[in-house]
Amino acid sequence: MTERRRDSRWAVEWPSRVWTDDRVLVGATVGVSEYGLCFASAPTAELKLGNSYRIEVVGGSGEAITTVAEGRHITARGVGFQTQDRVVSQGVVVAR
Repeated sequence: MTERRRDSRWAVEWPSRVWTDDRVLVGATVGVSEYGLCFASAPTAELKLGNSYRIEVVGGSGEAITTVAEGRHITARGVGFQTQDRVVSQGVVVAR
């Protein structure tokens, strides 16, 4: 199978929140790349492909970033998002 990701991915376990129209979903970012992340939470039924959401990620050293991301892949395990802003560089959270 051909790798379709354009950026390297790092496994992480960072507290995260995603804002929907109706509520805030609390979960964890379990994988990151420069312009993407995988958010694990239950339930994910409120999140839709193609919709954009505000996401807050708290990195391993406590730094937090907030960005807007589009739902690109949804499974029972989590949601893959493509972010508008750079999330990490070489596995380190890009603080703003």
